[in-house]
Amino acid sequence: MVEAATDDDARGDAVGSAWFWNDEGEFAASIRAQAIAINRVAGTWAFRSFVIAYGHFLILMGLLFITNWSADRPDQRWRLAQLVILAFGLVMTALGGWIVYVRFYGYRRRMRNVFRDAPAAGLHLHYTFTPARLVSHSDKSDASNDWSVFVSAVEVRDGYILISAHRRSTWIPKHALEPPFDVPAASAFLRSKIARYRVVDRALRRSSPIRRPLKPSDVPSQAGPNPVVGVASFPIDREEFTRASRASLTAFRPWHRSRSRELLFFGFWHLLLVLGLYETFKRPATPDDRILGSLAPVLAASAAFVLWLGLYGVPRLIRASLRRYPLIGEEFTFTFTHERFISHNRLVDTSIDWSFVHSVVEFADGFFIRLKRFPGGYWVPDHALRAPFDHQQAAAFLRSRGVKYRVIDRAVGRGA
Repeated sequence: MVEAATDDDARGDAVGSAWFWNDEGEFAASIRAQAIAINRVAGTWAFRSFVIAYGHFLILMGLLFITNWSADRPDQRWRLAQLVILAFGLVMTALGGWIVYVRFYGYRRRMRNVFRDAPAAGLHLHYTFTPARLVSHSDKSDASNDWSVFVSAVEVRDGYILISAHRRSTWIPKHALEPPFDVPAASAFLRSKIARYRVVDRALRRSSPIRRPLKPSDVPSQAGPNPVVGVASFPIDREEFTRASRASLTAFRPWHRSRSRELLFFGFWHLLLVLGLYETFKRPATPDDRILGSLAPVLAASAAFVLWLGLYGVPRLIRASLRRYPLIGEEFTFTFTHERFISHNRLVDTSIDWSFVHSVVEFADGFFIRLKRFPGGYWVPDHALRAPFDHQQAAAFLRSRGVKYRVIDRAVGRGA
């Protein structure tokens, strides 16, 4: 077991503690709590009912368009207007089917699959509250977060959800609190540490919690010997933050991973934008043209939104994230061991088992380590690697960790 390098003085004396077994019920409650914390209306019955009804509406409308296409004469079905109607029908049916499956029919199955893939599934999670930091521990991870990392907190009937600046969440159920640190004391303490604090009168866990006996490894202890394979450290400035953001986009969005994919993806959406604008302003000559003319503005608006979100608006989104980022100019240190990946900066210390890593993307000038379930990941540029741990050694080591590995033969920022 390797514990993140933390400053004992920064931890201070413990104010309270909590521990619980992260079973499927607790995991599902944390997902629901995160949705409520990020979007106030996302967890309400009214919102869920609207989404489910909207999904069924899309399915019915899509089937209506497909039926309308199939009812035409064979020589009329392959005209441009009819093909667009068919495409709309197929897309709306597929989108509606996906919505109702994810939100309703397949929700429990999807939660079980996500839970089985979660690295912290079935572990005891231990939290220690100190005046300066929230310290967490499990068999596979250790972390120490300064309270300034958390931008908001939501209290529900059965727990607390803490949201960081990167929308990473921490779920602490109320039944996990260890006396004398009870619910009133925990609520008052969290209110004093997190400015944006609100209460939602809802219970999120659907089953009774189970308390299993703690094992020795479930309790934080001193780090054991674990040889260091390599170290990387660098100060993150504006340029490095931009490169890290673009590396993250490449890791999460498959159309950024090669020039040909970018040309195909964005070329397709530009074509739809031009087609939508053309049909919007063209004078209709037939009933089919009038149907297409009513759909064309939706087509153009959808294409414009995708192009803005995926291409033209990316620099502005990165600048907005940069303005909110609290660690510009701070030093980041990454330590690579056979058991753990360890990250350290002024506000956050993290030590995670390699099972927390979803994949690694190798660029010509660095590596992006993508985490499971959590948004984002870690950017490790080549210039940060300390000799003799160079790019070739880092690549060989990361390949040996048993995670998905992808190589993109270009530097971050060049088309990424």
